Amino acid sequence: MTSRALDRALTALGDRWSLQIVKVLLPGPKRYNDLAAALDTIAPNVLAARLRHLTAAQLVEAQPYQDRPRRMEYSLTPDGRSLADVLGVLETWADNVDGGTSSQLHSVCGTALQWRPWCPTCEQIDVPSDGAIWV
Repeated sequence: MTSRALDRALTALGDRWSLQIVKVLLPGPKRYNDLAAALDTIAPNVLAARLRHLTAAQLVEAQPYQDRPRRMEYSLTPDGRSLADVLGVLETWADNVDGGTSSQLHSVCGTALQWRPWCPTCEQIDVPSDGAIWV
């Protein structure tokens, strides 16, 4: 990832609440009050601002479900849903840094899952021969 791409990602998601909002929306659409309840420590003005920001970034879409007063239901766009893997990687990383076990375990044997770059065309894991990270 180039520094320009990382900068774009951090501009879209680099605050305390954005990825948490995405995680709450992963199972499906939610109304504002449902989001506020799921993120019980977020201030209402912060939630409203983050939803506007995520909508402008085309990660979340808002659909009205009531006109008077106007009320919205929020859902992830396809780009927003594609962040599910990112959330999994970040949660696994945080678990490992904290000395815990990964929250993502193999359903058959219980081993902690690891992220590996996968080529869907070749159907192979891409492992650099020099042990470098992917940039």
